[in-house]
Amino acid sequence: MPAKPDGAAVPPRDPVQSRWQSLATALLRPAWTIGLGFALLALALYSNLDFLPDDPMISLRYARHLIQYGALEWNLGERVEGYTNFLHVMLSAGLMALGVDPILSARLVNVAAAALLTGALWYGMQRLTARDEEWVAGVGMLVVLSCAPLAMWIVGGLEGVLVAALQAAGLVCLVTAKPAESHLKLWIAGLCFGLAVLTRPDAAIIAGALMAGWFFVTRGSVRQRLVIAAQAALVAGAIVLAHLLWRYSYYGDLVPNTFYVKVGVPFDVRFPNALGYLRTGLVQLPVILVALCLYALAVVEKTATRLMSMLAVTIGIHIAYVLWAGGDHMPGVRMYLQLLGIVGMLVVACLAATPGDQRLIRGAVCVIVAGGSAAVAVPERGDPATFVGGLIGRHLASTEIPGTLVALSTAGSVPYHAPGLRFVDMLGLTDRTIARRNPLPILMHWQRLPGHAKGDGAYVLSRKPALIFFGPAEGFSADSPRFLTDKEIVDHPEFARCYRMETVDIPYDPKDAGSAPPRPNPLRVVMYRRTCAT
Repeated sequence: MPAKPDGAAVPPRDPVQSRWQSLATALLRPAWTIGLGFALLALALYSNLDFLPDDPMISLRYARHLIQYGALEWNLGERVEGYTNFLHVMLSAGLMALGVDPILSARLVNVAAAALLTGALWYGMQRLTARDEEWVAGVGMLVVLSCAPLAMWIVGGLEGVLVAALQAAGLVCLVTAKPAESHLKLWIAGLCFGLAVLTRPDAAIIAGALMAGWFFVTRGSVRQRLVIAAQAALVAGAIVLAHLLWRYSYYGDLVPNTFYVKVGVPFDVRFPNALGYLRTGLVQLPVILVALCLYALAVVEKTATRLMSMLAVTIGIHIAYVLWAGGDHMPGVRMYLQLLGIVGMLVVACLAATPGDQRLIRGAVCVIVAGGSAAVAVPERGDPATFVGGLIGRHLASTEIPGTLVALSTAGSVPYHAPGLRFVDMLGLTDRTIARRNPLPILMHWQRLPGHAKGDGAYVLSRKPALIFFGPAEGFSADSPRFLTDKEIVDHPEFARCYRMETVDIPYDPKDAGSAPPRPNPLRVVMYRRTCAT
């Protein structure tokens, strides 16, 4: 038996274990894991190409009005901030001004954001690992790239990927800042965090947690740490403050109108949905659960670092916020998507601190979880509201007089495809009066769906819309009200006196429906037309 220099005997290496370690190390090479991650991402992109919810078209209507009329408004002349993705809207509008199709513009912004996300994470993950153990960074990239919601929201047209990329880039700049270059990297971190808040206001929670956490992670005196942390915070704060001043001067509000729609409802109405949303998030983004489990093991094994704790606490704070806010009604858990880079960095930090043999085992488990979750992920089909709303919007654009006022609950696709008409959003996303209704009666089951609680039938009737659509895009009979506004309108005496039901059949090419759930062809549309004088 060989001996150590101090004379102690060295136990012989187990040949089976050595072969297993060699095989695992070979299979976990960055070229393999990152290549697998991009392959899974490409497959998920292809599987979800038809995914386009109704909501991005609200933002695109704002963007279209901005480039055509210089007004960031849903209805021209009505200043209401019915979107929560200012930077995404502005970038989409910039591409639209160059002649790019609006929907393609939103998707191209997300493609660029995905490139920023992967580039920033690879740079940061490499610097958390030893030079001869880059496979750990490769595993971290795999667990991020394999998440189905990332692909879904690249094609989905909303801001989730962009805010995730900006949060990740800001975090990487914080983590990798060195004394000689701290000013530049911390300023870039502040810029990224500020832009993340402009992309989605609640990004301030993660950005604030990371910048505050960095104060406790960095070493030095309190004064030195304050100076370091303040550099990022001041840049981010200046960007956010400038936008707040612009928002107040333009819209007269300090928060988007959607805040009142989604959070301005009783907590006992919001919370039950949030629990289901959390379960869905842990299933569709298993990297969150993987990261937290690895951190828990590091705590038990006493290998947890202050950086790991900062990342884990940030994840916990954001999960608590989403629970308080009530989650979201759209698929793809986009409210958790902005955690993607943070949990990826936590996975790498935990693996890098794990002893050799266990590191390989846990890395292999991460690969299995990533591949398994990607394999069982169900592609999102086309949104029926998007397809049906497009048919109806084009029909209204060709049959109604420009400027006609239409009341509906499908605020995205129908108004987007009928740019010459005016609309009342009966769920209140783009309507200040409905959004701020308080107290709010809870009368309908559908009010418990996030973003669908608000309504005001008397107010909508006071606007005297020429057409009213109840329920989904194609409209329901007044006998089957779905939302609060529907019921209050039907119960109002003016409705029976001044509106009559009108139906129209709209034929369509089945190929245009894509993967959206089938609808009768021709599509039967139910609406109510005003007969009283306006």
